[in-house]
Amino acid sequence: MNGQIGQYLAIAKKSFSIMMGDPFMLLMNLSIVAAAMLLAGLPGFTFGDQIRVLRDQSLALAFSGGCLAATLGCAKLVSEEIEGGMIATVMSRPVSPTALIFGTWAGISASLAFMTAVSCVSCLWASRMISIEDHMETLSLALFPFLVLLSLGLPALKNYMLRGTGFAFESNILMPILLGAGIILLGFFGFDGAAPKHFGDLTDWKSAYAYAFIFLGLCSFSAMMILFSTFLNQSNLIICGFLLFFFGLFMKYLVGMMPFQDLGTMLMVFLPDWQGYWIADKIPKMQSFPARLFAGACIHSLIQSAIFAYLASIIFSKKELGAS
Repeated sequence: MNGQIGQYLAIAKKSFSIMMGDPFMLLMNLSIVAAAMLLAGLPGFTFGDQIRVLRDQSLALAFSGGCLAATLGCAKLVSEEIEGGMIATVMSRPVSPTALIFGTWAGISASLAFMTAVSCVSCLWASRMISIEDHMETLSLALFPFLVLLSLGLPALKNYMLRGTGFAFESNILMPILLGAGIILLGFFGFDGAAPKHFGDLTDWKSAYAYAFIFLGLCSFSAMMILFSTFLNQSNLIICGFLLFFFGLFMKYLVGMMPFQDLGTMLMVFLPDWQGYWIADKIPKMQSFPARLFAGACIHSLIQSAIFAYLASIIFSKKELGAS
């Protein structure tokens, strides 16, 4: 048991390092940051509803971008390795297929957590910039790109001085930390440095609630993609990821059309339903974090992820036996 846990942690760490060290992940994070700046410039076209528009668009971008990152991550960590002879390597070492699959899923999910955090703090920064409809706060508008550049400059300087090779990994780690610390410290100041009415009165903190649910949806999506990556090549896996994302948006309505509703409810445990992780429409009515709703979504995501990851480990084990 202890050996399997050690294997699980080692594989999760390696998968996380590969995902976070990929320049594509850094490009995704920078695209999310750029999109937040772009969305902050749209309040004049939203007729006083700028925060809702910002929140909805940012959440949609976070989920779609996370699905793309999960698909490419599974293609690289599972499909590509299987095509490259990973089964023979696993057979030559005492590595448990279950630890391999669950560790890979954990590493991908951890990297998606950082990506979701980047989108979340970027949305919080943008909500402060446009907290007043007719004016954009220059203080946050100046500090936000400065911190983004700092998260790129410090790793670049460190790797240049010490001849390192972890620029993308370190930037992906540092970016949400600096942006998160910055928006918290900025909460002690009002508009453009004036005295605030209360802490963080210009920031839409409730948007963070929705990002917690988005992350759970990404965990389920990555587990499903790991299952498909055990028997699909990379090109077919990308097509499968697109179809999974698309049909998951409408699955709740498709199942609702079934004549037997009890059967449909049972099937939802095994089917993708991304609408179940979307709570943006409920946020304006929330007074505090929806702990009970989050607990239910968390249990559903964990059960679904465990089922698909376990099925993936079974398929991988059969491939291993077939190769022997």
